[in-house]
Amino acid sequence: MFETRENRLFEHRCAYAFFLFVCFCMFAILRVSVISSGEEYAVMQKNQSAYRISLSRQRGTIYDTNMIPLTNNIKEKYVVIPPVTQAIMDVSSFLSGEEKIRVLNELRENKIAVAKPQGKVNSSKISEVEIYKTDENDFYAEHIIGYTDASGHGVCGIERAYDDFLYRENTVDAVCEIDGKGNFLYGEMPRIENDLSGILDGVRLTLDIKIQSIVKEKAKNLKKGAVVVCEAESGKIRAMESKPNFYLGDIAKSINEDNSPMLNRTITAFSVGSVFKPCVAISAIESGFGNFTFNCTGKTHIIDRDFSCHQRSGHGIVDLKEAITYSCNTFFYNLGIKTGAEKIISKASALNFGTSFKIADNYFVDGGNLTALKNLKNDAQVANLSIGQGDLMISPVSMLTLYMSIANGGYYVLPSVVESTVTGGSQTEYKTAGKTRVMSKEIADILKDDLKNVVLSGTGTEAMVEDLEVAGKTATAQTGRYENGKEITNSWFCGFFPVSDPKYVVIVMSDGNTDVPVAPIFAEIAKEINLLT
Repeated sequence: MFETRENRLFEHRCAYAFFLFVCFCMFAILRVSVISSGEEYAVMQKNQSAYRISLSRQRGTIYDTNMIPLTNNIKEKYVVIPPVTQAIMDVSSFLSGEEKIRVLNELRENKIAVAKPQGKVNSSKISEVEIYKTDENDFYAEHIIGYTDASGHGVCGIERAYDDFLYRENTVDAVCEIDGKGNFLYGEMPRIENDLSGILDGVRLTLDIKIQSIVKEKAKNLKKGAVVVCEAESGKIRAMESKPNFYLGDIAKSINEDNSPMLNRTITAFSVGSVFKPCVAISAIESGFGNFTFNCTGKTHIIDRDFSCHQRSGHGIVDLKEAITYSCNTFFYNLGIKTGAEKIISKASALNFGTSFKIADNYFVDGGNLTALKNLKNDAQVANLSIGQGDLMISPVSMLTLYMSIANGGYYVLPSVVESTVTGGSQTEYKTAGKTRVMSKEIADILKDDLKNVVLSGTGTEAMVEDLEVAGKTATAQTGRYENGKEITNSWFCGFFPVSDPKYVVIVMSDGNTDVPVAPIFAEIAKEINLLT
C-alpha cells in the first residue's frame, strides 16, 4: 500500500513533537544540576535537613501594678542533647538517676533529649537555654489570674479574658542539622531559637504583690471565703484572695476536691446580712428619718408574726448610731418600713447592687440578686430586706461600692483589676468609669462615724487595730441552706482605714464557716498594710 501525503505529514509532526519533549527533559535536568550547585538549592537543602523540637510555648506576661511579673516569673535552665558520641559521654557529668536513664535511652534511639541539668554543664556538643515559666509553688492571686490549657490558651481569669493579647504562636525551639539519611551532623551543636520579645508584652494588673502577700498570709486559716482589698479613692483592687486556693501544678486534682477550690468567691454572690444595713441607713437619712428611735425589746410584731433581734433581751431605746453599733435588727425592721421599699431599692441600685459589671475587659463580676420591688409587697418582706436577708445576694467585690462611698465622702468608682496593657515598652491605660455619687458628704460623714463606733464599742471590736482608726460593719447572714440539721451562715466584715483619711476598703467573707472569725482577719490585714505606708 502506498503512503499518502497525509500519512507522511503526520509522521513528521510526531517526530518533531518527540524531539521537543526530549529537549524539554534535558533542559529540566540541566536546570536542576545548575541549582544544586547554587545558593538557592543550598538553602532548600538546609531547610529540609533540620530536626526541630519545641521546648516551650511563649506567652505574654501578667504583671502586678509595679510591673513585677506574676506569670513568667522564674527562669529554668534546660539542656538540649543531640545523639552524638561526645554529648552522650558528657551526660553523666550533670545528670543522674532516672533522669539520666531516660535521656540515654532517648539518645540511643537517635532522638534529641531535653533535660533540666542537675549539675554544671561543660560540653561543647550540648546547648543550654533559659525558659521563662510561672512558678507553680509560689503563685499569687490564682483565681483572678487563672491558668492556660495544653494548647497555650487561657482557660479562666485574666488569662482567658486577655487570651487574644497574651497568646503567642512562636515557641522556644531547638534545631539540629541532619544529613540526607536523617543522621545528626557530628560537628554541629543544637541551635536555639528563642525570641524573648514574645513574653515582655502583657497585662499590668492593679494588684500589688506586697498587699497580696499580706492577704494570702493572713487569710490562710479561712477555709472557705474571700478577701478583697481596694484603694478607696480609685476603685483599684490591690488584692484578691479566694479560699480555698487551687494548685496550678495539678488543676485536675483541684477540680475534684471538696469546697470547690476552683470557684472564685471574690466575684461570686452570697447572702450578706447586716453589712447591707448602711444602705438602708443612707436611704432613711435622705428620707428624713435620721433621728428615728425605737425601743428594742428583743422582738417586734409585724403583720402576723414576731421578728426577733439577735440580742434576745433587747437593746432598749436606740437611735441610728446605736442601732448600727450594736446591729439592732428590730430597729432596722421598723426603719426600713418607715423609709419604704422603693427608696431602699433605688439606693441599692445606685450602688450597683444586683448588676453585673466588668473589672477588666471580658471579665465580669456576678450580678447577684437585688430583691425586685414587685416582690416587696408587704411590711414583713421590707423588714427582711432591711437587715440584708431574703433573696438579696451580693459578691464581695460588689460590696466594695457601699463602703467605698462612705469612706470617700459619698462617691464610689467601680472596682477594676487592670491598669493597662503593655506593648513594646509602652502602656495603654485601662479606661474605668468615673465617680458615681450616691449620697452627700454630710451623710457619708455620719455613717463613717457610726461605723467607727462599731469597732470601738460595738459588734466589731475584734477588728480594732492599735494606733490605727478603723471603721466597719459585721454580719452573720442566714443562707436558707442546712447541713446536718444546722443552717449554714456567712460571716462578713466590711470596713476601711484610716478613718480620718481612708486609703483602703477591705471586705472579708467566710462562706459557711463561722469557726474562723473574720473581724480579726480584717484587723491583721489592716495593721500590716498600714505598716507599708
